[in-house]
Amino acid sequence: MKILLTILIIPFIISCAANTTTTLSFSGIFKISLPLDQLEGGTIFYSDELSVKSAGGKLISGKVISIESEGLPKDFDIRQYPEYLLGIHKVENAKIDKLFRNSRNEIDSVYDLASLKVNRKSEHTTFNVCKADACLAFIVKNDFDEHILTVHAKGLEQSEFIELLEGAVHVN
Repeated sequence: MKILLTILIIPFIISCAANTTTTLSFSGIFKISLPLDQLEGGTIFYSDELSVKSAGGKLISGKVISIESEGLPKDFDIRQYPEYLLGIHKVENAKIDKLFRNSRNEIDSVYDLASLKVNRKSEHTTFNVCKADACLAFIVKNDFDEHILTVHAKGLEQSEFIELLEGAVHVN
C-alpha cells in the first residue's frame, strides 16, 4: 500500500517542483509572474496596491486604474491615460489638463520623464520611466478600454525593470 501511495504522489511532487514562478493577478487581463527566488524570504502585501517586497529590499507594486478610479469623465479613453500623463500628448480639456500636469510634475520629480521609454507591440503598449533605482510603468492592452495596469518598483534600475516587464507581465 505504501508503495502504491508513493507512486501516486510522485507526479504531484514533480509538478510542484517544476512550478518556478508565482503569479500575482491584478485583473483577468493583467498578471505578473515572479520567479520563486525573488519571493523567497519576501513579503506579499496589499496597501492600495498588490506588492511584493523581497528579502533584499526590492519592491514591486501594481494596480489597475480606470476612469472611475482616476475621477475622469465617462467618455475618456483610459488607454490614452499614459500618453497624457507622461506628456506625449496634450489634453484639450483645461480642467483635466491641470490634473495631468500636477501629476506629471510629481512623476518627473520622482522618476524623470526624460527617461521615458515606450514599447509598442501588437497586443499591448508599455510606457516606463525611471530615476536611479525607482521605476514606474503603465501597461495598456491596445484593444481593451476598461482599465490599464500601473507597476512601480524600487531597487531596480531601468534595464532590470524593463527586463522584468518583458518577462513577467502577462496581458491576456
